Amino acid sequence: MDTRFWGPSGWQLLHLIAASPVTNTQAVYDWFHLLEFVLPCKYCRASFHDYMKLQPLTKAIIEDKTAFSRWIFDIHNRVNDKLRGQGLLNKRNPSWATVRDHWLHAARELCESATPTQKGWDFFTSIAYSTPDSDYKAVPMPDAPEQTSNWSILDMATRNRYNLMTREERITALTQWWKLLPSILPCAAWRKSWAEAYRKVGEPPLASFHKRQQQQQSQRKAVMQWMWNVECAVCDGLKCPTPHPSLHFLKKEVGAFESSCSSAKGSRRKTCRKTRKRLLRLQKTHKKR
Repeated sequence: MDTRFWGPSGWQLLHLIAASPVTNTQAVYDWFHLLEFVLPCKYCRASFHDYMKLQPLTKAIIEDKTAFSRWIFDIHNRVNDKLRGQGLLNKRNPSWATVRDHWLHAARELCESATPTQKGWDFFTSIAYSTPDSDYKAVPMPDAPEQTSNWSILDMATRNRYNLMTREERITALTQWWKLLPSILPCAAWRKSWAEAYRKVGEPPLASFHKRQQQQQSQRKAVMQWMWNVECAVCDGLKCPTPHPSLHFLKKEVGAFESSCSSAKGSRRKTCRKTRKRLLRLQKTHKKR
């Protein structure tokens, strides 16, 4: 998935989580450590894995709002530095004080609002759209180790780093990540609406992986239908309009930003991106919604 579509949405959500009071430290810890397995771009998964090793996220950091906000700030800057090195970003990183004050104010304003609009939809829908289907075939990263024996002897985090995980392993990680989501959101109204939405429409149809595999049904199609049902239920609970007018529009929009970062053709690239001409056309459409 093109990072310019889901990246801003994802960063907004992560900064808000870090700047808000944590109500379930273990859930937040687990959810963030699963991020490297579910991001909708193999280069982003690899980078996030490396950054987590360089700058581990501990429960002590999560329980300290300032420390947690600083951790996200540093990780975000590492990503910006990578993009800048690739010639994909020409802006300087903002100061820590500016970012800290902005997100602390945004989180406080959001949680005090009587009608807090849900953030992060582009991020959520991109992850849902990236659910591996029955024809999923991982293309190893260019720097993946030689297959001298069996890649399965490597631990799962390492296999993820080099895009060597099986479809079943990705489904398992996605199942755990989605299950934790309602409990880690930064706003009580969001947590309540997502919990009620899950009770109403159920958790994502990923646990039935083996059954769907046998029936050769589309896992992605089922998850996108679920995502639309959740969007409707969450927005109904928050008394706000859905960001997409229909399931058809949702699938069309997110599908238009699908990039080739998982294909052999795109294996030399460092970030999932559409061509500039195609992107400008998509961004124009995206702003109209």
